Amino acid sequence: MTSDKRPEWLKEWQEFQTQGNSPSENLQSHVRLNEALKRKVTQDIHPTLSRVFFEWLGVFAIAGSLSLLICPQLGVGGLSHNYTLMNVFMYFGPVACFFFCGSFFIFVSLLAGHLFLEKESLQLAFQRKILFLPGLLIFSFGSLKMISLHLNKVQAEFLAQDAPWILGALISGWITMKVLEYQFKPQA
Repeated sequence: MTSDKRPEWLKEWQEFQTQGNSPSENLQSHVRLNEALKRKVTQDIHPTLSRVFFEWLGVFAIAGSLSLLICPQLGVGGLSHNYTLMNVFMYFGPVACFFFCGSFFIFVSLLAGHLFLEKESLQLAFQRKILFLPGLLIFSFGSLKMISLHLNKVQAEFLAQDAPWILGALISGWITMKVLEYQFKPQA
């Protein structure tokens, strides 16, 4: 009978190595795990435009809903019609009010996206703002109009109401994206 002079931990380690899978099976499972990890990291670093767009839609839905509490727009929202931002904007007239409301809605939504979304998502949105901003604007405007329709507050005055809202949203969105974009430019 020979006594085994190996330390206990070494015995356990060698026993662990000889159990279960062969070295080639272990290597294959490590390769599969490594490939899956690389795919996940690549997806996180280089998100798809559709994924980023849906992330922004979620932020727009939440931030836009919150902005409606203090600035009712297109017949939707407002805690109290006596003390809202709309009263300030109406001082400049109804057309200016719609322009400023569209600007405010998009500004709040873009700022929320800037605060809550990942850097990679923001960079892709800024790179593709020609496609991105109109898509989010169509979603926002369409949602507000559908809610307004549901609330039976349909207003069909496109030139007096909808066009200024869209114009304000486009201008504010473009300026806001340009200002926020500077944060991601490399510093020389």
